[in-house]
Amino acid sequence: MNTDCATFIKKCLPCQKHDNLVHQPAEQLHCIPPAWPFATWGADILGHFPVAKGQCKFLIIAVDLFTKWIEAEPLACILAHQVQKFLWKNIITPNKVILSELKKRLGEAKGAWAEQLPEVLWAYRCTPQSTTQETPFRLVYGSDAMIPVEIGEPSFCRAHFDEASNEAELRTNLDTIEEIRDRALVVAEATKQRYKRRFDSRVKPREFREVDLVWRATGEARKDPRQGKLAPNWDGPFRIRHNLNNGAFKLEYLSGEPIPRTWNSTHLKMYYS
Repeated sequence: MNTDCATFIKKCLPCQKHDNLVHQPAEQLHCIPPAWPFATWGADILGHFPVAKGQCKFLIIAVDLFTKWIEAEPLACILAHQVQKFLWKNIITPNKVILSELKKRLGEAKGAWAEQLPEVLWAYRCTPQSTTQETPFRLVYGSDAMIPVEIGEPSFCRAHFDEASNEAELRTNLDTIEEIRDRALVVAEATKQRYKRRFDSRVKPREFREVDLVWRATGEARKDPRQGKLAPNWDGPFRIRHNLNNGAFKLEYLSGEPIPRTWNSTHLKMYYS
């Protein structure tokens, strides 16, 4: 009888729609191994920002997954040809870190974020990253950048600078850059495995098969603002159309019409009827 009662309660539609969101990951972490510098990039778009010079209110960012070298550019609007131009200009030829640094620098002058962007990028490129223990600048060029304070104050780099031998030293740095990158790759892989073990320890597996009915997390963007805190946390049901493996699924409406984009199992839960 207890089992029958539990099964009956699971089928309560209002209970399922307003059930708490599942914060535990449903799938183990799948790391992306970067093979060499500039082979794999991650891209993101941030905005809306306060309107800056040139009517810019968006920021497009690309980060190389190996060296952590970053490129960014302010945009007035997000259009396909502008994104393509950015990729050709900066790559082929979270994000969260950039957003955080912009907030720290701007204070109340929020409209000046586009002018501050070059300084934020420079600071990021010259800061050792936790995943590699190296600066993106050194992994790209083979040597560390000289910070502005070294121009006016005595430093080891300035005191021992010899213009005649500088080019030869830079060539030597380029010869040893592969060793630096190999060491960074080992450190990055060890860091990823540490993150993976921590992430996987929280996994609560949720398996779905094709044709299964599921609920989808509503998300703040799809909630009806008129309902406020009484808005349901889940919407549906939807049917699993394709299982793309590694916790990724394509969904469809009950009528058979496909739903755009791919959905992660973290945002899905089983529908009981």
